[in-house]
Amino acid sequence: MVQLYNSELRNLLDELRTSLNGSVLIYADTYRIVNDILQNSKSYGFVNANSACCSLGGRHGGLVPCGPLSKVCPDRSKYVFWDAYHPSEAANIILAKRLMDGNSDYISAINIRQLAQL
Repeated sequence: MVQLYNSELRNLLDELRTSLNGSVLIYADTYRIVNDILQNSKSYGFVNANSACCSLGGRHGGLVPCGPLSKVCPDRSKYVFWDAYHPSEAANIILAKRLMDGNSDYISAINIRQLAQL
């Protein structure tokens, strides 16, 4: 569902760029970035791509959000997910770098660094 939505969103942004002269519209595919991190987690230095670092219960720590009674992993930099919903700081750094300097596979029509230079 996400991939279908993203495809349609990308097409819509292409249309809007044409009709709104002077506008800068950027499409960021965070789904693709997170999927790349999950598929290649070991090459990014992660040891756990399946469970939350901070969890209270449920399979993979996905039943209850992180809270005061939760267990926290000893090294959060080794986990892709902080809790059931959010990437860890380490994964967010990868996401941010891809959005800042990434190519059109991840962000288009320009990346954030290029936008800042306009």
